[in-house]
Amino acid sequence: MPIRWAVASGNFSNLAIWNDSGSLGFPTASDDIWANNNNINIDQSFTAISLNSTARARTIATPQMTSNIAPSPYVAASSFAASAWQAFDRNTTTTALGTGMSGWISMDFGSGSSVVIDGYTVFGSSTQVQNPRNWTLEGSNDNSSWTVLHTVTQASAIVASGNYSVASIGNSVGYRYYRLNISANGGNVSTSVAEIELYERGTAALAAGGSFIFNSGSISGSVTSTTAALSAGATNLIQVTAATGSTVTLSLGSAVTAPAISVANLINHSGNCNFNLNGTIFNAVNTISVTSTNCISKSSTGTITIIGDLIGSTGGNQNTLHALNSTNGNTVVIGNVRGGTISGLSYGINQTAGNVTITGNVTAQAQPAIVLTGASSQFTIIGNITGGTATSAHGINFTGTSGSVTGTVTGGAGSGAHGINATGIVSITGNVVGSAGGGLVTNNNATIIGNVTGGSIGAGATISTSTPSLTFTVTGTVVASSTIGGILLGVGGGVGTQICNLTGNMINVAGKQAIFAQNLFISDTATTQWRLFTPGGQDKTLYSADTFPNQPTPANVRSGSLFGPSNVLSGSMVVPSPSDVRVNVLTDNTVGTGQSLTAADFLAAISASADPYAQRLRNVATVDTVGSLLTGFNNGGF
Repeated sequence: MPIRWAVASGNFSNLAIWNDSGSLGFPTASDDIWANNNNINIDQSFTAISLNSTARARTIATPQMTSNIAPSPYVAASSFAASAWQAFDRNTTTTALGTGMSGWISMDFGSGSSVVIDGYTVFGSSTQVQNPRNWTLEGSNDNSSWTVLHTVTQASAIVASGNYSVASIGNSVGYRYYRLNISANGGNVSTSVAEIELYERGTAALAAGGSFIFNSGSISGSVTSTTAALSAGATNLIQVTAATGSTVTLSLGSAVTAPAISVANLINHSGNCNFNLNGTIFNAVNTISVTSTNCISKSSTGTITIIGDLIGSTGGNQNTLHALNSTNGNTVVIGNVRGGTISGLSYGINQTAGNVTITGNVTAQAQPAIVLTGASSQFTIIGNITGGTATSAHGINFTGTSGSVTGTVTGGAGSGAHGINATGIVSITGNVVGSAGGGLVTNNNATIIGNVTGGSIGAGATISTSTPSLTFTVTGTVVASSTIGGILLGVGGGVGTQICNLTGNMINVAGKQAIFAQNLFISDTATTQWRLFTPGGQDKTLYSADTFPNQPTPANVRSGSLFGPSNVLSGSMVVPSPSDVRVNVLTDNTVGTGQSLTAADFLAAISASADPYAQRLRNVATVDTVGSLLTGFNNGGF
């Protein structure tokens, strides 16, 4: 896993700001990138494993030698003296000293080894004239054929007790043997070296600090970290300062968690661009005594969209350790938001202006999940909301104009830890459930499309103010617990003219009212029931007339007959009288009396009728009448 670092501040696309740019080119997708206390302007899209601004110590490839052959399999050798190991004993006060103005000191890493050395330091003794002045660092795999990796030619030797150090020599080839081949010292007949440190590639000493700055209005690509976390060694590892009209996208990989941090911000969104932050779990862990530390700080008027979870600090005990601290613009989170577990202020989101939209669950812990205090702010939650374990650890603590929830809202396990604590208008499509904390506690109007249930000491929903003319509208069943009602209005003082409009049922439990309100209105079109308790502990249910159990429907009751509680229902079934039903056919608890008609009955009815059709039927010629006429004619009767 190679590392790359900036050697100067400048644009990412400027090859000259990167270490060993001539041999390595730009950082690649397989690199970890260090700012090295430089500011890097992101003017193009790129991919990397991680972005870092922490300090990094150099890794010495050789162990601490105690003899020329220990520890095994390392072997130190020298053309100057038998004590070559003292050049690798991690002690700059001991010296590998030998006769001669030139010669070499080597390290064998052992059979089968292939170590890439890319930097080194030569420590001089306390006698400058014995210290090296000109030399080459060389590598070999057979201890015979040597490749020159780095050449040094100085006007004078290394100063007394001083050193020569190079972070990178650009070597990318592994060797078993390395040697410092000294061609000249400071002019003495003896040469001495206090210590030689060989550094593996990618382990140069790097300074803490610096930032990766997204300040180009044309940036539209992304930075991708696939495995490692962001690592901040100073404030604002990532700065998003692009102007209005542009969009910055930073993708960090779905498994990434921001580490324990001791800086003011890990990411700072101050430019008025839109900022998309993808695939990250931000946990504002902080185990160091630092306050006002946030994973993400936002002062931009643009919208920040986070795909991933936001979690308040779960470590340390300092104040103000928010996953997101925003003072401006809107926030969109596609993921879950959780409060912190520490005793100090540690919210998932602390926002003082702008709107918040969450697609995911909102869960308080020891601290609130979301604190939204903008006077004109609004929130939209598509997911469940749950209060926390400590007093005032609300799922959402809201001071704004309005908010809406599609999901279940539940009070917390801590007394006074509400699912929603609000001063603005709230609408909920889903159930509201009390616990030790109330599900919804508000000082304004509320609409709930769902069931409301009281908890152990926290009501399902409460208007906790004496402000008159507030309205609770509920479509669903309201159920008390054995200790508290489902809905309480006006508990902060006089109830004034507060109103509860209910479309649904009310269920009292153990004498506790499902709804406590001076003004309670039920729907005049919907069915409803109210379950009460007798002193003996038995249920009794009051029914609206249209829900009374085991009664017939109006279609099954004779038309005009009144029935039901208080005779408020009227039957609509029409029953024919017996005289209109054929004789002996069942009707109206008896049988029909209508008789069958005969031919004589028909003829009699026609003969007696004045109806023109009856008269025509009387004058219709028949065989008999025509025969009589013909007989009379033939007999001369005409």
